[in-house]
Amino acid sequence: MESLKLDLSLSGLERLHAWHKQQAGMLRRGGISFNKRQKLIDLGMVPSTRTRVDHNSHSLRHLASESWDKMFELCKAFAARHGHFNVAQGLPRVVWQSRRFENYQLYDWMNTQRDHQRKGTLSHERAQKLNSIGFTWNPQKEYWLNTFNAYKRDPENPRFSRWCTSQRRYKVDGTLSEERIKLLDSIGFSWGMSTCETRQQEWDRFCRELADYVNRFGTISIPRELYGLTRICWQLDEETKARLQAAFPQEQVKFIPLSAWLRKQIAGIRNGTIKTGQLDRLTEVFSHVRFGPKSRFLSARIKALESA
Repeated sequence: MESLKLDLSLSGLERLHAWHKQQAGMLRRGGISFNKRQKLIDLGMVPSTRTRVDHNSHSLRHLASESWDKMFELCKAFAARHGHFNVAQGLPRVVWQSRRFENYQLYDWMNTQRDHQRKGTLSHERAQKLNSIGFTWNPQKEYWLNTFNAYKRDPENPRFSRWCTSQRRYKVDGTLSEERIKLLDSIGFSWGMSTCETRQQEWDRFCRELADYVNRFGTISIPRELYGLTRICWQLDEETKARLQAAFPQEQVKFIPLSAWLRKQIAGIRNGTIKTGQLDRLTEVFSHVRFGPKSRFLSARIKALESA
């Protein structure tokens, strides 16, 4: 009986040792989220199972502190560059829930700090350092207020039409807070649903942005993430590739809705639901683009002409 217990104990130690090696390897290669990395370091794990650390002379908590300070500096640099702390601002849910966008590690770290602050587990020293740079503990509220202030300055701008429609829908659903309703009422916000004229203005704006994109890069392939940027650049010449790579970090937020709008227009051409005037304008925009035989727009355009 004793020998059986000993075997089971050894088997458990072996499994624990295998798990430890796996986590240390992921920690060394960087294939692990910041939250899990912090937990492993707090437990005393180091990036390599072969590295020996004297717990009395070189505390592992110092390693965790260095890592936190490094991310703090990245956070401060991001805010100085963009003017806010919302890393996922303007990105669709499918993008920011994945790991395929720039600064995902910083996004994960910021959410971890907000989670610790909400649970009361963030140290007073770290909370003070974050407050000293104006760190936002509620990025959704900050994003709404920034959009509200921009709309207040230029309410006729068609780029706010989708945001206005969302506020009207949220009020009907009962999910818009009283505070936000009062703010919108204070500037004379119209709660009537958007008109066809407003939707046409939005379509015209996207069409102009697409024409500008085609003139600059000579293609209708629009990158939404780093993987898409690599795939598109492979098809371009060196000069155009360099221009697109330089523009992507600053204009990714604009490229994402433009790409979604373009896919919607192509679907409308295929289904025959797009207006004749809009089809003519798209044809004019794409007149200088060389399409391959498998192009989505070319096949949709041929189908629209055959059904006309």
